[in-house]
Amino acid sequence: MFRLVDHFRPPPPNTLPPSPPPPIPEHLFEEVEPAAVLRARPSPSGGRDFLVAWPDGRDDSWIPESDVSPDVVADFDAGLEYAPAAALTKERRRGDGREFLVQWADGRAPTWEPEEHVASSLVMAFDGAAAARAAELAGKAAGGANKGGS
Repeated sequence: MFRLVDHFRPPPPNTLPPSPPPPIPEHLFEEVEPAAVLRARPSPSGGRDFLVAWPDGRDDSWIPESDVSPDVVADFDAGLEYAPAAALTKERRRGDGREFLVQWADGRAPTWEPEEHVASSLVMAFDGAAAARAAELAGKAAGGANKGGS
């Protein structure tokens, strides 16, 4: 005989379904590095707002300081600019670090920038190309020495 009460009893402890996932936060934000921080203004809430240019072509927008990475704020306060680099063309040593001559994608005149201000992917590409050039020159030098000795 089937009893309706059996359907309302909880299952034994070992057969409970897993806990539901945690609730989705009220607001989800995606992290996007700005193309440029153009200006700052006092915020009505007491902090600052930043006018941000986006790399995907969206309209510039004012963003509260609380939604901007502390690194971006520090760079803005230090007068550093975000700009797309086309290539690194030269390297020089300054003190304990390196500087690179940066060719800018927007056509601005090349400038020397400290390594910490340059994207690591560009530095790795530059270092890889420099190593390839050095190996090629070493190969040519070794080939020239062999030819001359014969």
